Amino acid sequence: MAQVKTLVITGYGTNCERECAFAADQAGSDLTTVAYFSDLTA
Repeated sequence: MAQVKTLVITGYGTNCERECAFAADQAGSDLTTVAYFSDLTA
């Protein structure tokens, strides 16, 4: 089975990144990364 990778995007005005990352881990994600939106657009 393929690895499941999850990207949780966070930024100003969002505050649920920890809960989303935890939910992804509990659902079976092999790799969960939290990244700021500004880092993705740079």
